[in-house]
Amino acid sequence: MTATANVEQGTINAVVDIAARPEAVFRALTDPKELEAWWGSEDTYRTSDWKIDLRVGGQWSCAAKDPSGGDSDGQGRVLGRGPAAAPGVHVATELGRLCADDRALRA
Repeated sequence: MTATANVEQGTINAVVDIAARPEAVFRALTDPKELEAWWGSEDTYRTSDWKIDLRVGGQWSCAAKDPSGGDSDGQGRVLGRGPAAAPGVHVATELGRLCADDRALRA
């Protein structure tokens, strides 16, 4: 994985090479049940109740619960997307608040 951050623009660009078929990766990033299965971990937080509008400009959100039972949420906006069979970027998203006190949650 490579990642670069632009603090002035408030952006992070990450590139990850995943040894899986493009359609499987697309599904893991866009299907609510798939997202619940892998986003977070038992020692950081678990997500649920994913809502995703995959249209460009669409919103996504989820609930999150930390190991102590504290509730928070995640939200963002879809900036762009490609077809499931296309190589490269499949979903570009803007992250909003990641948890109730605005601290970063570890993925």
